[in-house]
Amino acid sequence: MKKFLIPVIALAALITSCSQDGAPSSQSGISTEASNVITAYVANNYPATSVTAMTASSSGTIVTLSTGEQITITANGKALGYTNNKCSGLSVDSLDRHSRDSIGGFRPGPGGHGDIEHHGGKDGLKCDKKIHGSTAIAVDSLPILINDYITANYSGYTVIHAENDTLCAGAVIEVMVCKTNTEPVKLVFDASSYAFLMKAVRALYTSVPTAVSDAVTANYSTYKIMNRIEQFTLADASIQYKVFMRLDKTHKTVTFNADGTVVCEK
Repeated sequence: MKKFLIPVIALAALITSCSQDGAPSSQSGISTEASNVITAYVANNYPATSVTAMTASSSGTIVTLSTGEQITITANGKALGYTNNKCSGLSVDSLDRHSRDSIGGFRPGPGGHGDIEHHGGKDGLKCDKKIHGSTAIAVDSLPILINDYITANYSGYTVIHAENDTLCAGAVIEVMVCKTNTEPVKLVFDASSYAFLMKAVRALYTSVPTAVSDAVTANYSTYKIMNRIEQFTLADASIQYKVFMRLDKTHKTVTFNADGTVVCEK
Protein backbone atom coordinates (compact mmCIF):
# COMPACT_ATOMS: atom_id res chain seq x y z
CA MET A 1 0.00 0.00 0.00
CA LYS A 2 1.88 2.97 -1.05
CA LYS A 3 1.26 6.58 -1.75
CA PHE A 4 4.12 7.17 -4.06
CA LEU A 5 3.45 7.43 -7.75
CA ILE A 6 2.21 5.13 -10.48
CA PRO A 7 4.22 2.04 -9.47
CA VAL A 8 2.87 1.90 -5.93
CA ILE A 9 -0.70 2.32 -7.06
CA ALA A 10 -0.35 -0.41 -9.62
CA LEU A 11 1.46 -2.82 -7.33
CA ALA A 12 0.18 -1.67 -3.97
CA ALA A 13 -1.08 -3.90 -1.42
CA LEU A 14 -4.50 -3.27 0.79
CA ILE A 15 -8.75 -3.19 1.45
CA THR A 16 -13.00 -4.24 1.56
CA SER A 17 -16.77 -4.10 0.34
CA CYS A 18 -18.01 -3.39 -3.14
CA SER A 19 -17.68 0.00 -4.77
CA GLN A 20 -20.88 2.00 -4.71
CA ASP A 21 -22.44 3.04 -7.99
CA GLY A 22 -23.61 6.59 -8.51
CA ALA A 23 -22.16 10.09 -8.57
CA PRO A 24 -19.86 11.30 -5.79
CA SER A 25 -21.06 13.94 -3.37
CA SER A 26 -18.81 16.55 -4.97
CA GLN A 27 -17.79 16.72 -8.61
CA SER A 28 -16.20 19.99 -9.65
CA GLY A 29 -15.54 20.67 -13.34
CA ILE A 30 -15.37 17.00 -14.36
CA SER A 31 -16.89 15.80 -17.64
CA THR A 32 -19.23 12.81 -17.72
CA GLU A 33 -16.69 10.90 -19.81
CA ALA A 34 -13.88 11.55 -17.34
CA SER A 35 -16.15 10.70 -14.44
CA ASN A 36 -17.00 7.34 -16.01
CA VAL A 37 -13.31 6.55 -16.58
CA ILE A 38 -12.46 7.44 -12.99
CA THR A 39 -15.36 5.44 -11.57
CA ALA A 40 -14.24 2.38 -13.54
CA TYR A 41 -10.65 2.78 -12.34
CA VAL A 42 -11.69 3.01 -8.71
CA ALA A 43 -14.03 0.02 -8.99
CA ASN A 44 -11.22 -2.06 -10.46
CA ASN A 45 -8.45 -1.01 -8.09
CA TYR A 46 -10.19 0.16 -4.90
CA PRO A 47 -13.31 -2.05 -4.88
CA ALA A 48 -13.90 -1.69 -1.15
CA THR A 49 -14.41 2.07 -1.36
CA SER A 50 -16.66 4.65 -2.96
CA VAL A 51 -15.85 8.01 -4.55
CA THR A 52 -16.92 10.97 -2.44
CA ALA A 53 -15.44 13.82 -4.50
CA MET A 54 -13.74 14.61 -7.80
CA THR A 55 -11.87 17.87 -8.31
CA ALA A 56 -10.14 18.97 -11.51
CA SER A 57 -6.46 19.87 -11.26
CA SER A 58 -3.75 20.88 -13.73
CA SER A 59 -2.41 17.30 -13.90
CA GLY A 60 -5.67 15.35 -13.79
CA THR A 61 -8.58 14.73 -11.46
CA ILE A 62 -8.06 14.47 -7.71
CA VAL A 63 -10.37 11.70 -6.56
CA THR A 64 -11.26 11.41 -2.87
CA LEU A 65 -12.41 8.01 -1.62
CA SER A 66 -14.67 7.29 1.34
CA THR A 67 -11.61 6.02 3.23
CA GLY A 68 -9.84 9.38 3.03
CA GLU A 69 -7.45 8.21 0.32
CA GLN A 70 -6.86 10.49 -2.65
CA ILE A 71 -5.70 9.52 -6.13
CA THR A 72 -4.82 11.77 -9.06
CA ILE A 73 -6.16 10.16 -12.24
CA THR A 74 -5.79 11.32 -15.86
CA ALA A 75 -8.65 11.47 -18.37
CA ASN A 76 -7.48 8.19 -19.92
CA GLY A 77 -7.50 6.34 -16.61
CA LYS A 78 -3.86 6.47 -15.54
CA ALA A 79 -2.96 7.08 -11.90
CA LEU A 80 -0.37 9.81 -11.39
CA GLY A 81 -0.22 10.00 -7.63
CA TYR A 82 -1.58 8.66 -4.38
CA THR A 83 -2.00 10.09 -0.90
CA ASN A 84 -4.14 9.58 2.15
CA ASN A 85 -6.00 12.36 3.86
CA LYS A 86 -7.35 11.68 7.31
CA CYS A 87 -9.54 14.77 7.21
CA SER A 88 -11.32 13.53 4.09
CA GLY A 89 -11.81 10.04 5.46
CA LEU A 90 -12.98 10.39 9.02
CA SER A 91 -12.77 13.16 11.54
CA VAL A 92 -13.13 13.43 15.29
CA ASP A 93 -16.56 13.50 16.87
CA SER A 94 -17.93 15.22 19.94
CA LEU A 95 -17.55 12.40 22.45
CA ASP A 96 -16.14 13.22 25.86
CA ARG A 97 -12.35 12.90 25.85
CA HIS A 98 -12.15 11.16 29.22
CA SER A 99 -11.43 7.44 29.25
CA ARG A 100 -13.51 4.67 30.76
CA ASP A 101 -11.33 1.73 31.79
CA SER A 102 -13.69 -1.05 30.75
CA ILE A 103 -13.70 -3.34 27.73
CA GLY A 104 -16.36 -1.21 26.11
CA GLY A 105 -14.89 2.09 27.21
CA PHE A 106 -13.44 4.77 24.99
CA ARG A 107 -10.35 6.86 25.37
CA PRO A 108 -8.08 8.93 23.18
CA GLY A 109 -5.59 6.79 21.33
CA PRO A 110 -4.16 6.84 17.82
CA GLY A 111 -6.70 9.25 16.42
CA GLY A 112 -8.37 10.49 19.60
CA HIS A 113 -8.88 13.92 21.14
CA GLY A 114 -5.70 15.47 22.46
CA ASP A 115 -3.42 13.13 20.55
CA ILE A 116 -1.73 15.77 18.43
CA GLU A 117 0.79 13.34 16.96
CA HIS A 118 -1.97 11.23 15.45
CA HIS A 119 -5.49 11.99 14.19
CA GLY A 120 -6.95 14.16 16.90
CA GLY A 121 -6.01 16.98 19.21
CA LYS A 122 -5.24 20.27 17.48
CA ASP A 123 -4.60 18.58 14.15
CA GLY A 124 -7.65 16.34 14.12
CA LEU A 125 -10.01 19.08 15.25
CA LYS A 126 -9.27 21.01 12.07
CA CYS A 127 -10.98 18.27 10.06
CA ASP A 128 -14.46 18.47 8.59
CA LYS A 129 -16.96 16.98 11.03
CA LYS A 130 -18.65 14.92 8.30
CA ILE A 131 -18.33 11.16 8.62
CA HIS A 132 -18.83 9.16 5.42
CA GLY A 133 -21.47 6.45 5.59
CA SER A 134 -23.82 5.14 8.25
CA THR A 135 -21.38 2.40 9.28
CA ALA A 136 -18.47 4.77 9.92
CA ILE A 137 -16.99 5.11 13.39
CA ALA A 138 -15.44 8.35 14.60
CA VAL A 139 -11.77 7.84 15.32
CA ASP A 140 -12.02 9.07 18.89
CA SER A 141 -14.78 6.54 19.54
CA LEU A 142 -12.61 3.46 19.09
CA PRO A 143 -12.65 1.08 22.08
CA ILE A 144 -9.69 1.05 24.44
CA LEU A 145 -8.57 -2.45 23.48
CA ILE A 146 -8.40 -1.51 19.80
CA ASN A 147 -6.45 1.67 20.51
CA ASP A 148 -4.05 -0.29 22.70
CA TYR A 149 -3.47 -2.89 19.96
CA ILE A 150 -2.71 -0.19 17.40
CA THR A 151 -0.38 1.66 19.76
CA ALA A 152 1.53 -1.53 20.55
CA ASN A 153 1.77 -2.93 17.03
CA TYR A 154 1.57 0.05 14.64
CA SER A 155 3.60 2.78 16.27
CA GLY A 156 4.00 5.74 13.93
CA TYR A 157 0.83 4.94 11.98
CA THR A 158 -2.21 7.21 11.73
CA VAL A 159 -5.82 6.02 11.82
CA ILE A 160 -7.58 7.40 8.74
CA HIS A 161 -10.82 5.43 8.74
CA ALA A 162 -12.90 3.07 10.88
CA GLU A 163 -16.22 1.36 10.34
CA ASN A 164 -18.53 -1.48 11.31
CA ASP A 165 -18.78 -4.30 8.80
CA THR A 166 -19.77 -7.95 8.43
CA LEU A 167 -17.20 -10.40 7.11
CA CYS A 168 -17.00 -14.19 7.06
CA ALA A 169 -16.01 -13.93 10.72
CA GLY A 170 -19.25 -12.12 11.54
CA ALA A 171 -19.69 -8.58 12.88
CA VAL A 172 -16.36 -6.74 12.94
CA ILE A 173 -14.78 -3.33 13.39
CA GLU A 174 -12.34 -2.39 10.63
CA VAL A 175 -9.69 0.24 11.24
CA MET A 176 -7.45 1.57 8.49
CA VAL A 177 -3.99 2.76 9.58
CA CYS A 178 -1.23 4.16 7.42
CA LYS A 179 1.90 6.20 7.16
CA THR A 180 1.83 9.40 5.17
CA ASN A 181 2.74 8.09 1.74
CA THR A 182 1.49 4.53 1.88
CA GLU A 183 -1.76 2.76 1.21
CA PRO A 184 -3.35 1.75 4.49
CA VAL A 185 -3.32 -1.52 6.34
CA LYS A 186 -6.78 -2.62 7.43
CA LEU A 187 -6.98 -4.10 10.91
CA VAL A 188 -10.03 -6.22 11.69
CA PHE A 189 -11.35 -6.74 15.23
CA ASP A 190 -14.26 -8.71 16.65
CA ALA A 191 -17.15 -6.30 17.18
CA SER A 192 -18.00 -7.69 20.63
CA SER A 193 -14.72 -8.64 22.30
CA TYR A 194 -12.49 -6.26 20.28
CA ALA A 195 -10.02 -9.11 19.83
CA PHE A 196 -7.71 -8.78 16.83
CA LEU A 197 -8.82 -11.13 14.04
CA MET A 198 -6.72 -10.29 10.99
CA LYS A 199 -5.02 -7.63 8.92
CA ALA A 200 -5.80 -6.95 5.27
CA VAL A 201 -3.72 -5.42 2.50
CA ARG A 202 -4.56 -4.73 -1.12
CA ALA A 203 -2.83 -6.98 -3.62
CA LEU A 204 -3.11 -7.72 -7.33
CA TYR A 205 -5.49 -10.50 -8.31
CA THR A 206 -2.65 -11.95 -10.37
CA SER A 207 -0.78 -12.64 -7.14
CA VAL A 208 -3.27 -15.16 -5.75
CA PRO A 209 -2.27 -18.85 -5.62
CA THR A 210 -3.11 -20.96 -8.67
CA ALA A 211 -5.61 -22.93 -6.58
CA VAL A 212 -7.58 -19.72 -5.97
CA SER A 213 -7.53 -18.48 -9.58
CA ASP A 214 -8.53 -21.97 -10.77
CA ALA A 215 -11.50 -21.93 -8.38
CA VAL A 216 -12.53 -18.51 -9.66
CA THR A 217 -12.32 -19.66 -13.29
CA ALA A 218 -14.28 -22.84 -12.56
CA ASN A 219 -17.08 -21.27 -10.55
CA TYR A 220 -17.31 -17.59 -11.48
CA SER A 221 -16.43 -17.56 -15.18
CA THR A 222 -19.23 -15.14 -16.09
CA TYR A 223 -18.04 -12.47 -13.65
CA LYS A 224 -15.59 -9.66 -14.30
CA ILE A 225 -12.81 -9.96 -11.74
CA MET A 226 -11.52 -6.73 -10.26
CA ASN A 227 -7.83 -5.95 -10.63
CA ARG A 228 -7.08 -5.97 -6.92
CA ILE A 229 -8.06 -8.16 -3.99
CA GLU A 230 -7.71 -8.10 -0.24
CA GLN A 231 -5.19 -10.46 1.26
CA PHE A 232 -6.00 -11.38 4.85
CA THR A 233 -3.41 -12.54 7.34
CA LEU A 234 -5.32 -14.07 10.24
CA ALA A 235 -4.21 -14.09 13.87
CA ASP A 236 -3.02 -17.69 13.43
CA ALA A 237 -0.88 -16.59 10.43
CA SER A 238 -3.04 -18.39 7.86
CA ILE A 239 -3.80 -16.52 4.63
CA GLN A 240 -7.12 -15.87 2.92
CA TYR A 241 -7.96 -13.99 -0.27
CA LYS A 242 -11.03 -11.82 -0.80
CA VAL A 243 -11.80 -11.54 -4.51
CA PHE A 244 -14.08 -8.80 -5.82
CA MET A 245 -16.18 -9.51 -8.91
CA ARG A 246 -19.04 -8.04 -10.82
CA LEU A 247 -21.73 -9.26 -13.23
CA ASP A 248 -23.49 -6.31 -14.85
CA LYS A 249 -24.52 -4.28 -11.77
CA THR A 250 -24.36 -7.20 -9.35
CA HIS A 251 -21.38 -7.11 -7.02
CA LYS A 252 -20.01 -10.20 -5.30
CA THR A 253 -17.10 -10.87 -2.99
CA VAL A 254 -15.75 -14.37 -2.43
CA THR A 255 -13.20 -15.19 0.26
CA PHE A 256 -10.94 -18.20 -0.40
CA ASN A 257 -8.47 -20.20 1.61
CA ALA A 258 -5.06 -20.62 -0.01
CA ASP A 259 -6.08 -24.06 -1.27
CA GLY A 260 -8.99 -22.60 -3.26
CA THR A 261 -11.79 -23.64 -0.92
CA VAL A 262 -14.46 -21.03 -0.36
CA VAL A 263 -14.70 -19.52 3.13
CA CYS A 264 -17.81 -17.49 2.31
CA GLU A 265 -19.31 -15.28 -0.37
CA LYS A 266 -21.43 -12.15 -0.19
